[in-house]
Amino acid sequence: METEAPPGKLLLVMDGACAVCSWGARTIAAHDPDDLFRITPLQGALGRSLLIRHGLDPDYPESWLLLNDGVALTGARAVIAAGRRLSMFPDRCASRSTGFWRATGSNGSAGPICAPCRTPSCNAG
Repeated sequence: METEAPPGKLLLVMDGACAVCSWGARTIAAHDPDDLFRITPLQGALGRSLLIRHGLDPDYPESWLLLNDGVALTGARAVIAAGRRLSMFPDRCASRSTGFWRATGSNGSAGPICAPCRTPSCNAG
């Protein structure tokens, strides 16, 4: 059983029983003309083993798992990374240049929070 995506591909583990995850998988498939993504359900042997390998509990899934060249991303970071690879999200939030940037988020994080989209750092570095 392969545990990594083929070279140049991204492997996404999603909850196959979740309506929102199913919608996400269909959206990715519809916006992936270059065939970058491989999607596997966490209910299968591959998905389960990948979640365990990356410290996630397959019996209580809380997020997506995205593997890209050996780097694992979960949660919102995985969703944003997938969207960026599909050109659905910009690399940098446009709000930074329009003054909607707050130095500290309401969640107590030390990093900047984009006020309109509430994304920590928006990858703005």
